[in-house]
Amino acid sequence: LSLDAEAYSGATTDMIVWLPDFRFVWSPRNLDVNRRGLDLDGRVRFPASGFEAWASWSYNRTTYDRPQSEDVQVVYRPRYQSGFGASLSRPAGSILVSSRYTGQRFPVPNNVNELTGFWAVDISARRAWTLGTAALDLQMEIQRLLDQRDALIFAYPHPGRTLRVTLRVGRASPS
Repeated sequence: LSLDAEAYSGATTDMIVWLPDFRFVWSPRNLDVNRRGLDLDGRVRFPASGFEAWASWSYNRTTYDRPQSEDVQVVYRPRYQSGFGASLSRPAGSILVSSRYTGQRFPVPNNVNELTGFWAVDISARRAWTLGTAALDLQMEIQRLLDQRDALIFAYPHPGRTLRVTLRVGRASPS
């Protein structure tokens, strides 16, 4: 069992933030920002069974360092994020299910036009085989299992559910 907590506070001078201009051309801008936050992480492992579960939660207040903007979150920086998941691992394979939350964020340096937060669920499975002197490892991942299409940045949508299949072939380890 592990529990971790981290709190931080500080200023960042000339933080580079990408923002669109009046032509909607993205370019870097140097901004002075204040950062304050808290990260909480918990994990439980049962090595004999190969089961593991975890959860995390983050509060990140990143605001502009300028007069009368003490509560304006920096563009596209979610104030809250969280996640949880579980995995079951065996020598020949594993399965993992995880979910993550991206909190509300603003596409402009002001508290208007809020983009709502969203959850995404991923699942992956891996299986390994030894065939003579060859080692095969097949992994399948489904990202955004529930076809969730929201994205961190407005007008750059995520394609939704995606499938990735990876096959690795190598030499088996000598026993």
